[in-house]
This record gives sequence, C-alpha cells and structure tokens, in this order.
Amino acid sequence: MEIRELAKRLTRLARQDRFRSHSALLLVGALLIAGCAAGGSQVADRAMKRGDWDGATQLLHAEALTDPDNAKVWARLGECQFQTGAYDDARESLSKALSLNPSLYTA
Repeated sequence: MEIRELAKRLTRLARQDRFRSHSALLLVGALLIAGCAAGGSQVADRAMKRGDWDGATQLLHAEALTDPDNAKVWARLGECQFQTGAYDDARESLSKALSLNPSLYTA
C-alpha cells in the first residue's frame, strides 16, 4: 500500500464515530505518515483549498504539537479555527504565531 493511501485511510478512520475516542491518535499517525510522503503542511494546504476547515484544523493542530515553534503552522491553524467559528482558539493560535514571529503581521 502506498504511503499516501495509508494516510488517507487513517484520516477516514479518525472521522468515523466508532473511532472517535482515538481520532487524535489516528490523525497524528496520518500526519506523520503523510509527512513522510508530502509534508504535513502540504496535506493541510490541500484540505484548506477544498474548504475542509475541520480536517485542516485537525492536521495543523497535530503539526503544531510536533513543531510548536513553527509560527506559520500556528498562523494557518488560527485561520482554520476562525473559518470554523472557533474564534477564541483562533485568537490564541494567531497570538502564538505573532509571538513566535512578529514579522508575520503586515499592516
């Protein structure tokens, strides 16, 4: 089985109700596997382009856990959280991004 297909299968499993309690673990696994193939950011980018804000949020959250000093990940996570209406979470993520890299904000 191709690495990308395995990552897709894990992501689909994570969205099923019967695996809900293990969804974070499955998504982290999917992100790590996809990261080997295409980079986690690229997978999240594709989800964002499709308008899959929830999926992108989950992927970026997992990426932020594995790379907590990456300001761009926090900024993209904040964008996704804003799109899903999680405004408090978006504010926290965007604040974290700016604290890591103040040059991300341009007037």
